[in-house]
Amino acid sequence: MKQKVVIIGHGYLSRLALIRSLGQAGYDVIVIVTMYGTVNTKKPLDCYSQYVSGVHYCNAKDGEGLIKILLNYCVFDGQKTVIIPDSDWSASIIDDNKDTLSEHFLFPCVEDDGVGVTKWMDKERQKELARRIGLTAPRTTALHIKNGELPSLGNIDYPCFTKALATKGGGKQWFRRCANEEELSKALVSFSKAGDADVLVEDYIEIEKEFAVVGLTDGETVIIPGVIQFVENCQRHLGIARIGKILPTYGFEELIKLFIEYVKETRFIGLFDIDFLYSKGEFFFCEMNFRYGGSGYAYTKSGINLPAMFAEMMSGRLDLHNADVAIHEGKTYVNERMLLDDLTARNISIRDFNHSMNTADIRFVPDSLDKEPERLFRRLVIKGKMKYILKKLLRR
Repeated sequence: MKQKVVIIGHGYLSRLALIRSLGQAGYDVIVIVTMYGTVNTKKPLDCYSQYVSGVHYCNAKDGEGLIKILLNYCVFDGQKTVIIPDSDWSASIIDDNKDTLSEHFLFPCVEDDGVGVTKWMDKERQKELARRIGLTAPRTTALHIKNGELPSLGNIDYPCFTKALATKGGGKQWFRRCANEEELSKALVSFSKAGDADVLVEDYIEIEKEFAVVGLTDGETVIIPGVIQFVENCQRHLGIARIGKILPTYGFEELIKLFIEYVKETRFIGLFDIDFLYSKGEFFFCEMNFRYGGSGYAYTKSGINLPAMFAEMMSGRLDLHNADVAIHEGKTYVNERMLLDDLTARNISIRDFNHSMNTADIRFVPDSLDKEPERLFRRLVIKGKMKYILKKLLRR
């Protein structure tokens, strides 16, 4: 029987990256689609991949429901099923229920240290570790809003930047640049409308270049095959590149050594990504995500299949200590979903969209061995272009 792997996530393109990475390596893939609001069981385009053997649906706030799906539909005799969470929320739910799941599943975790994955999602904790091992990180202040009461803002320097203290508690919609105390107060009031809020306020750094690394660790050995540079950021989804470059680690060696030390200090086992930026001659640590980053598919397309390596490692068929992987050639990639969403929002023109699609070295949707998702994506592109044209006509 093929090794079963469950992918849990809410973005069709990042799920598709994992589906193909694992399916083409010989794994049997089951997908749990998470979504906000009413659960819609209409099958998304990634789940039409020939490598998907089962699809389940779950509300992205229903942790108990997610665990029930895993225990009721993803347990198989003769093997432990591998879980790959594709969002901070799902990674946190898996971590919070690790004792319940460990009998039947293999999943990312932190070796016994009393902390766990969920607590390591705290960005203030992350930046404290970064500074301790020699990485540079922006100065931060954690603010806690309880019962609608705003905390004191006396120690904040301006301009500043806000984000959720832990990503599972608030997404990229909490990203704000605040020029003064009045703007910060307004932002905090906005965040508090959904209830109590834990907010991280950072010194604002003018970004010259943004980067990320995607890697894999068994708790002792850490693999970081290359570096991703953001070329164009998506305007509709902050913090995600619609166009990027995957680069060799040449010129980043000392920084990579610190990242490896950082990951080892967390005692994490699994796939991860680390975001960092460059400003005024210095690299700044931003955050570590305890999950697979969607841009990691550029690694698979370059011949380094980290998701399959994770499944092999967890099922005891791969010793990372003996693995030798590295990116040797720089290539550009396009994240088609981010590009399409910016087109639909009229952040880019149809001409820009077509140029980006046609000039990238790596595209995530087309695949000669798995054609149905691309056919369905073309329909979305046609709809997106029609919306763009219609909005343009209405403006006239």
